[in-house]
Amino acid sequence: MADEQPRWMWSYETLPLGVEELRRVAIETACRQAAIPADPAGQSARQREDIATIESMLAGIHDMFWPFMSSMPAPTDFDPLLDHLRRAAQALASTQPSADPKLGLKPADLSLSKATTVGDYLTTWSGAAAREFKARYLDPLPTQAASTYNAIVFASKLIELEQGVWAGARTDITSILNDAIFTLSSMQTSYDKDSMNTVLTTVAAFATIAAVPLSPIGTSLAVGLAVADGGASIGATLLPEDPPQNLPFSAPTAFAVIDAVRQAIAALCTRINEQEHKIARVLDSATEVIGQERDSYVPPLPMLAKTNRRNATDQDFLGFAS
Repeated sequence: MADEQPRWMWSYETLPLGVEELRRVAIETACRQAAIPADPAGQSARQREDIATIESMLAGIHDMFWPFMSSMPAPTDFDPLLDHLRRAAQALASTQPSADPKLGLKPADLSLSKATTVGDYLTTWSGAAAREFKARYLDPLPTQAASTYNAIVFASKLIELEQGVWAGARTDITSILNDAIFTLSSMQTSYDKDSMNTVLTTVAAFATIAAVPLSPIGTSLAVGLAVADGGASIGATLLPEDPPQNLPFSAPTAFAVIDAVRQAIAALCTRINEQEHKIARVLDSATEVIGQERDSYVPPLPMLAKTNRRNATDQDFLGFAS
């Protein structure tokens, strides 16, 4: 019969306690494999020295897990930034035929829709600045606001990917811990247990994100990730989603199990770095697209910005209303 995981499982919230349990079970299993009696009364002086040596050799287990317990970002750390981006998207939602429901936006703010009415009023003024303001600022505003909305949605989805990476890292480091404890515990009841298996699932799930054009003309990212018009998933041509990574280890002894834990943690760190690098590539590409098409997002400073009480009626500024 295949081994089954026990019902008691350590969670990320109890990781420090689980690490202590891992060290305890590793020492206990190593002593058993060295034929050292569990009862101190039955131990020789040499065996007590061996126990001290085993405890010393396994003293670094806590340090292996320490980065995941002390400095790893919490998924909730990204919530304030996501809320900020959602509020920004909310302010621009009146420019969208239908706002992205995944953003959790409320009904559209219609304040920007008044821009066209203002433009109609300005047509009655004779000044150059009034004409320029309508032609170069108000008329393109809906398109520019739509571009900005798309960029904000795209940014929020990248942040959600980042959030997902660190949520996955919590799951994986906990799985490594539980798999190791299960393997060591099984060794105490089955002499056939000589391996440890763990699975890493941390991933930046690009395929789950709906495509978002970064400009009104649907400019696509040339490097890292294709962002196409329409409802297709974001391209996985250059960045295919990584499948779960199965890590089998030969682990016939307690020390081999702890070495397998060390290798699994190193593999997890590598996987996290790879996902982070993917997100960075996409973000860099998006930044380049936006930088190259700045006019699609940011209107030029209008001449009206220089208008004051003394020059308002000059023909270079507002002039007169007809």
